[in-house]
Amino acid sequence: MKRVILSMKNQITYISLDKQQQQQQWNQGNFNTWNSNLVRAVVQPAVRALKKD
Repeated sequence: MKRVILSMKNQITYISLDKQQQQQQWNQGNFNTWNSNLVRAVVQPAVRALKKD
Protein backbone atom coordinates (compact mmCIF):
# COMPACT_ATOMS: atom_id res chain seq x y z
CA MET A 1 0.00 0.00 0.00
CA LYS A 2 2.79 2.42 0.83
CA ARG A 3 4.41 1.77 -2.52
CA VAL A 4 1.18 2.60 -4.32
CA ILE A 5 0.85 5.87 -2.42
CA LEU A 6 4.48 6.75 -3.12
CA SER A 7 4.14 6.07 -6.83
CA MET A 8 0.97 8.17 -6.90
CA LYS A 9 2.82 11.00 -5.19
CA ASN A 10 5.63 10.73 -7.72
CA GLN A 11 3.07 10.77 -10.54
CA ILE A 12 1.44 13.90 -9.14
CA THR A 13 4.81 15.59 -8.68
CA TYR A 14 5.81 14.66 -12.22
CA ILE A 15 2.55 16.03 -13.66
CA SER A 16 2.79 19.29 -11.77
CA LEU A 17 6.45 19.66 -12.77
CA ASP A 18 5.44 19.04 -16.38
CA LYS A 19 2.91 21.87 -16.19
CA GLN A 20 5.45 24.21 -14.63
CA GLN A 21 8.32 23.20 -16.88
CA GLN A 22 8.75 26.57 -18.62
CA GLN A 23 8.56 28.44 -15.32
CA GLN A 24 11.01 25.93 -13.84
CA GLN A 25 13.49 26.42 -16.68
CA TRP A 26 13.23 30.20 -16.36
CA ASN A 27 13.86 29.96 -12.63
CA GLN A 28 16.82 27.67 -13.29
CA GLY A 29 18.33 30.18 -15.71
CA ASN A 30 17.84 32.95 -13.19
CA PHE A 31 19.39 30.83 -10.46
CA ASN A 32 22.41 30.04 -12.64
CA THR A 33 22.94 33.75 -13.33
CA TRP A 34 22.62 34.56 -9.64
CA ASN A 35 24.98 31.70 -8.83
CA SER A 36 27.74 32.87 -11.17
CA ASN A 37 27.38 36.42 -9.84
CA LEU A 38 27.74 35.03 -6.32
CA VAL A 39 30.88 33.16 -7.37
CA ARG A 40 32.37 36.32 -8.84
CA ALA A 41 31.46 38.43 -5.82
CA VAL A 42 32.40 36.06 -3.00
CA VAL A 43 34.39 33.02 -4.03
CA GLN A 44 36.99 34.61 -6.30
CA PRO A 45 38.09 37.30 -3.78
CA ALA A 46 38.26 34.60 -1.10
CA VAL A 47 40.47 32.46 -3.34
CA ARG A 48 42.74 35.43 -4.05
CA ALA A 49 43.01 36.17 -0.35
CA LEU A 50 43.94 32.56 0.35
CA LYS A 51 46.57 32.59 -2.38
CA LYS A 52 48.21 35.66 -0.86
CA ASP A 53 48.77 33.78 2.41
